[in-house]
Amino acid sequence: MFNKKIKMMKYLKNKKKASLITIILLTVLISFFKISNPQRNYISYDNFGYYMYLPAMFIYNDIQIKDFSWVEEVNKKYNSTSTYYQFDAGNDNNKVIRFFIGMSILYAPGFAAGHIIALITDYPADGFSEPYQWGLIIWGLIFSIVGLIFLRKVLLAIFSDTVTSLTLIFLILGTNLYFFIIYGNDAPHVYLFSVYAMVLWFVIKWHKTKKIKDAIGLGLTTGLLIISRPSEITIIFLLLLWNVSSINTFKEKMQMLIKYRKQLLIFLLSGLVFAFLQMGYWKVATGNFIFFSYTDPSSGFDFLKPNIYLALFSFRKGWFLYSPLMLCAVWGFYYLYKKNKDIFLPVFIVFVLNIYFIASFSSMINYGYRAFIQSYSLMAIPLGFFIQHILSRKLHIKIIALVIFIAFMLLNIFQAWQIQQGIISGSRMTPAYYFATFLKTNATDEDRKLLLINRSETSIDIFDDEDDYHKRQLGFIGYETPEKGKEKYYDTTVVYEGNYSLKLDSAYVYPSGFSEQFKNITDDYYAWIRASVMFYPTSEIAENELFLVITFNYKGKAHKWRNMSTGRMNEPIKLNAWNTMTFDYLTPEIRSKNEILQVYVWNPRNAKVYIDNLNVEVFEKKK
Repeated sequence: MFNKKIKMMKYLKNKKKASLITIILLTVLISFFKISNPQRNYISYDNFGYYMYLPAMFIYNDIQIKDFSWVEEVNKKYNSTSTYYQFDAGNDNNKVIRFFIGMSILYAPGFAAGHIIALITDYPADGFSEPYQWGLIIWGLIFSIVGLIFLRKVLLAIFSDTVTSLTLIFLILGTNLYFFIIYGNDAPHVYLFSVYAMVLWFVIKWHKTKKIKDAIGLGLTTGLLIISRPSEITIIFLLLLWNVSSINTFKEKMQMLIKYRKQLLIFLLSGLVFAFLQMGYWKVATGNFIFFSYTDPSSGFDFLKPNIYLALFSFRKGWFLYSPLMLCAVWGFYYLYKKNKDIFLPVFIVFVLNIYFIASFSSMINYGYRAFIQSYSLMAIPLGFFIQHILSRKLHIKIIALVIFIAFMLLNIFQAWQIQQGIISGSRMTPAYYFATFLKTNATDEDRKLLLINRSETSIDIFDDEDDYHKRQLGFIGYETPEKGKEKYYDTTVVYEGNYSLKLDSAYVYPSGFSEQFKNITDDYYAWIRASVMFYPTSEIAENELFLVITFNYKGKAHKWRNMSTGRMNEPIKLNAWNTMTFDYLTPEIRSKNEILQVYVWNPRNAKVYIDNLNVEVFEKKK
């Protein structure tokens, strides 16, 4: 018996007991809260796009999505998206999935489990019913735990068991990873956090062993990471610069890569497996091996204007504001440089490039800049060096640091609860609202007035608080000055006001409209636009709709294109009489103050109609 106890003690010691227990406890904690707080509709919005490859291929046998009706039926039943931004037009009236295939590959085990359960039960085997939802939730939980296990292996290769344990605890409980791993949308960022940890492990292992199996593992995980989120291509610097700390070591590294060029080729081919899958899909769906899917002008990369301050410190979603503990990780780069120059350069370069990419992206819809989460596996290294340094200091320094770390963790956990309860907004935060609700368990209506404007997720903007705004006329077109070359369309017989109206028919579809740069519309970050036009139909217009359009133009592309049509008007349309068509429009989150507002009438159905008095008004919030 005594010998068995000794053997068990030796086993636990060899297995790094503290970090092993930490992983077990974190697994229990994460599992309990994840299962207790499941997402109500997991396969929705971005996840709807990430996931679409799987049902399209394995259930509907329509990877080209030639028949979009099944997508519409699914959405009608499960309310997966308010608009179909997840798709682009293909080459033969089909639809192309805009999102990369990587997340569908990562989702596959959860999809398979859900499909099997649906087939043997009474649930619809349609790819979206409850078994599929739970299959992805449970698989996401499992995969996040796998990521923690790999991260533990990475940290133990660099630090002691104690430092590894503390780093894992502080990273999970003290950052916004806690929210997204338990309450929030774990895709793609928590998934990629796990893949990132795997890449790091294989980088360390291959440099140590130079074995083909590790080169394959490194290639597969790197390829999967990049094909899930192409901006993660910066991870390549980990391989190229690992163990590089000077010009001489860089030359040695290049010589080593040349020496093991066969394994380097194996690494590249392994990684390209997933790229070939993506290109194969694009070829089938579009006829081309390469397809640029990021065509949405509302979000994208502005590499010449990265907003570093907004990414790191803004109250809207600043990384350091909502995960202040990560300041310690950044501080840890100093100790990483002092203690281990061989890995400082690749880790620091990937960190800097990651900030640059994130700060260059225009999207503002998430809590605490969730795009940093996948890099937490990497940031665990400088965080570990910071913790290692603190543990080497005197007792009073340790106590002060512990108090600060615990305060950060408690604040993080409480704020995760706040966003789960809807107190903290994922995209509308302001400094005034942040402080008004700081450490509060509820938010009043007065508090919520301090938030940024609430933007509709649908294509309809409802302007219901007009009394809170100042109104002024922004533009007016009375069609009183005939446009050169279009004189024959200016009519004097049917006029609402003035001397002329404009006659539209099958030969005149796009009459000139009103345009103005955003910077000349308002000094605020948004405004309401109200457009109206008088129209005089001479024939039944229900089948020959006339459209009033409002949009912004960003670099030649329509940004938030919206319209009102005669077919959607609530009031009856009088034939051979003047009618008014009007609608309200909330300006989008502009990417440049030079974006151009455009308001115009569109006559695509060849309606025979007269128009007059195109009027544009702007409403600005009262201060």
